[in-house]
Amino acid sequence: MTKKNACRKRIRYLAERWIRPMGLGWWTINTYYCRRRKEYAKITGNDPAISAATCLTDWRYRTAELYFNCKLMAKLTDAEAEKAFVHELTHIFLDELMHCQDDKDDHLERVATTLADALVWARKAGR
Repeated sequence: MTKKNACRKRIRYLAERWIRPMGLGWWTINTYYCRRRKEYAKITGNDPAISAATCLTDWRYRTAELYFNCKLMAKLTDAEAEKAFVHELTHIFLDELMHCQDDKDDHLERVATTLADALVWARKAGR
């Protein structure tokens, strides 16, 4: 199996394990695999030496793009890769707060409610 296919297989497994139980099944989440560090840095603006994954979100339309730095993901243990994946999914919930200037309390309450629902769904799913 090539490294690219290994990265895809790992991410697909994590997506199946986490997206729906976290309550994100109603979002459109596209996944991209970057094999070259320069490509990853150009798209995400993050340092490919330390960033294994990045989430770009548009909370208004419930869309997100997950970019994976396959070279760095290959170096992570399964537990580290899972933590990185879940970490990026949490950005989907939090992104709205990064862009609000007015009515911050309203946005905070909506995000808190969504996170509470997600945690309850995750618990019910046995995660």
